[in-house]
Amino acid sequence: MRALTKKLAAMSTLALLGATGAQASIISGTAAGGSEAVATFVNANGDSISMDLGEQLAAINQGDTYSLGSAVLSFISAAGGPANVTYGIIAGNSNARNYLTSSASFTFADDVQVANSAKSLWASSLNGLIQNLNQGDATPAATNLTYGPFLAGSGSPNYLDGLHDNWQSGDFAFSNLANTLDPLLLYTTTFSTASIGLVNFSEFKGGLSARLDFGSNQLQIIPVPAAVWLFGSAMGLLGVIRRRAVSA
Repeated sequence: MRALTKKLAAMSTLALLGATGAQASIISGTAAGGSEAVATFVNANGDSISMDLGEQLAAINQGDTYSLGSAVLSFISAAGGPANVTYGIIAGNSNARNYLTSSASFTFADDVQVANSAKSLWASSLNGLIQNLNQGDATPAATNLTYGPFLAGSGSPNYLDGLHDNWQSGDFAFSNLANTLDPLLLYTTTFSTASIGLVNFSEFKGGLSARLDFGSNQLQIIPVPAAVWLFGSAMGLLGVIRRRAVSA
């Protein structure tokens, strides 16, 4: 049985987390099961650091945890703490045209669509980020799990290449980064073989999210918190009331 905890680094600055065998590099989206998921952390200046979650899109499940390594914790500390850092998660299967993204928005699946014609750009952006992270990383293969930090505008390994923020095709754009103190909701989309039409996003596996627990120094996969759904329902009702008021 696959263990629920996948260690992402040998040592954190706060606790000894241990190490496990892992991929020597991030698997690209052209792999049979899709790419390994990548979590990226961004400070207020736009500098970023990324880490390989060590498993592919379909293998991410409720209860999974990923330990934050010393490089990530140092990056967050240098930014002045979690309140000054945002984060996002991406993964994908280019062959199946299925992609995982994330957002702080509880209405993301209702509010955002993407054009089928963008599927090639999505695939090339994801694979380009993974390729460049692998080429730009200099850590030994045994701990080749954290990439960066990269300064904003420093080139292709930057998070902007990986669908994390303001990714766009034509006039379409979205930001899928969340503050590290907040839950990060996970969403998927599947493109068709056609190039016309729009594609919807849906909640990943019925509604999963990620959160950062700085007590255990982990990124944890959990159900979308009930408070988020309740808040989203309330906002949806408020929108209905506003529309009725306008039309009255």
